[in-house]
Amino acid sequence: MKSKSITDYKKASTLNLLVGMIISFFGINKLFNKYNLELTNIGKYRLIRTIKKSNGFSNFYVGIYSDNQGNKKFIKTWQGHFRDFHYYSLLNEIISSKLLSKEFSKTAIKICGKKLEVTEVLEIIEEKRLLSVVFKYIPGKQLKCFSIPFQVTYIKGILEAFEKVSKPLQLNGFPTRSLSFMVLSLPFLIFLGVISNPKYSWTIIKSALLILKGFVLSNQKSLYLAHRDLSAENILVSKSSATIIDCEYMVLTLKDYDFTQKLIKTDSRDVYSRIQKITKEFNQPLALYISLNLSHYYDKGKQNDYLDFLIQKKVH
Repeated sequence: MKSKSITDYKKASTLNLLVGMIISFFGINKLFNKYNLELTNIGKYRLIRTIKKSNGFSNFYVGIYSDNQGNKKFIKTWQGHFRDFHYYSLLNEIISSKLLSKEFSKTAIKICGKKLEVTEVLEIIEEKRLLSVVFKYIPGKQLKCFSIPFQVTYIKGILEAFEKVSKPLQLNGFPTRSLSFMVLSLPFLIFLGVISNPKYSWTIIKSALLILKGFVLSNQKSLYLAHRDLSAENILVSKSSATIIDCEYMVLTLKDYDFTQKLIKTDSRDVYSRIQKITKEFNQPLALYISLNLSHYYDKGKQNDYLDFLIQKKVH
C-alpha cells in the first residue's frame, strides 16, 4: 500500500460525481464481491475492532486500529473496482477536513468551554482498489448518549459556528453545491427517483417542478457550510473538545441545509425542532430537493422519511 499526501487530492468534478452516483445506484461494485474484504491489516496498522453505523448504512469499512507503538487510530476505507459516489465522498472528507480544521484553528471556536474540531486526517493509504484514510483517534462519547437539552445546546452551537466560518471557507476553495448545481442535477435526480419508486413517479415529477419554481424565484447567493448528516451520532464529546466526524458530505450550500434535512428525519426532529420552531419561513423548495436527492437510498420496506415528505410535503 502506498501512503499519499492530502495535497495529492483534488475536488471531484461534476462529471465525476454524476458517473459515481450511477455506479453506486446500480451497485456495480457489488458485482465484484472479492473487493469487499475484512481489512485486519492496513499498512502498519492492525485492526482492534470494527465500527458499524446504527442506521445500517455501510458504505465504508470502518474500524479502530493500532500502530506499531500501540497508538489507536480511526481508519475509514473505501473498496471498489470502480470509483463510485462513495469514493468521491471520502475524497470530499479528505479535502473538507483539512480546510475546516485549519479554519477552526484560526477562529478557536468553543462550545460550552470545549474546543470545536473536526477529525484530523493523519495519513492516506491507497492502492488499486482501496482508499484508506487514517484519522486521529478521539476518546469521546457520541452526543446521542447525552440528554436532549444537552444535544440541543451543542448542535445549535455547531450550526452557529458553521455560519461564522462559511465566508472564509468559500474564499479558500471549499467544496460547494450551489443553487445552479442543484437546478442542473434535477433531471438526474428525477431519473433515480422514478426508477427507485415508480409507484410515485408523478409525485416525484411534481416535486421537481416545485423545486425548480422555488429555486428560480430564490435570490439566495451566499453559500453556508453544511455537514449534511449532522446527527448526534456524528458528534463526539470529550473532556476538552467537541469533534465533528463523518464529514464526507460536507459542502458549502444553501442556508439552513442541516436544519431543514434533520427536520424531515423522524429520528432527529425532536432535537432540531427545539433549536428553532417550524415557521412559515421553512424552506420548502430546499426540503423537497433534499428529499428528492435522498429518497432513492432506502430499501423497499424500510421507513423512508424523505419519500414520505415528497408525498405529504410537510413536516408533522
